[in-house]
Amino acid sequence: ARMPLLPLDQVFIPGSKEVLNIYEHKYRKMYQDILHTGSKRFAVAFTKDGKIAEYGVVMHIDDIQDISAETNDEIKYKCAHTVKERMRILRVICDNPDEYLTVEAEILQDEDENRDLSVHKEIQNALHEHFKIITEMQTKYEVPVRFNVDIINGLDFDRWGLWQTIQLWKSYFAQLEVLEEKKLQKTIADIIKEHYQETGKVASSEDGFRVKFDTLPRKIQNDINTITKRLDNNIEKVGGGPFHLQRMLQIDSYAVRLKYFEERVKYERARQQTNELFDIFRRNKNKFREYKRKRRDRRRGRREYTDVEEDDDGDEMDPDKPIVFD
Repeated sequence: ARMPLLPLDQVFIPGSKEVLNIYEHKYRKMYQDILHTGSKRFAVAFTKDGKIAEYGVVMHIDDIQDISAETNDEIKYKCAHTVKERMRILRVICDNPDEYLTVEAEILQDEDENRDLSVHKEIQNALHEHFKIITEMQTKYEVPVRFNVDIINGLDFDRWGLWQTIQLWKSYFAQLEVLEEKKLQKTIADIIKEHYQETGKVASSEDGFRVKFDTLPRKIQNDINTITKRLDNNIEKVGGGPFHLQRMLQIDSYAVRLKYFEERVKYERARQQTNELFDIFRRNKNKFREYKRKRRDRRRGRREYTDVEEDDDGDEMDPDKPIVFD
């Protein structure tokens, strides 16, 4: 099928609802041409560093609003879409940079489209268990970004249910990335403030400050690039970045996609459990420090050293006995 192509810097999931703002002139024309032909559909593919992915999706226009008057013509259209099928680009017909792209695309179906999904019950149950444990830990420690318990309990991993869960996964990591980016911005601001203070230029945290990246010393630039790259790698490593989503879009089998997604969720479960262990370790370490402080204060407060002490509850405590924390 021949259709226009809209290359974007994110991966879209079949079944999801998406709103796009159209401001570039060539894509304004693309939407006008789509409406003129009456097809109301076009291809979307993930693009990075000028390279367009071979696999993408077909979007269907549900609603289009001309908001040029409201935005002083900065944005022409606000469009609501439904993401339909997966597609594969066979060839690019128009690659003029001043015009929108047109492609010859193949609409894809899973190779196991008509097979019984009940044979995958074991992996589906494993996914339910992973999400249950992740949600319980997130609720217990009141993490700022977490899954909704009711939504998790209602998950379905049939063919379209799996895509809906992948969309939920994408939204979860998008919020997680926003939170991490806020922390990143604070870290970068602290690095730059420290640099200014060392050079005798005190930056006001109340008024804010503007900095040209190229004017910073090379070491500061390298430090900022390193922590920024670390954030991107961390998000991608746990399965929330665009490349894992693109991989699932390219998989031509429900069974293989299900297994791949289960591995990503299992990794996130392990990450959450590791965070829980670190939290327990920190709390126990603080308990131990507090115990040592009290023990030292008691010894300093006594004129004579005694071999046996009492704890806060009045019970005897042997100084040589190992401490077991709850």
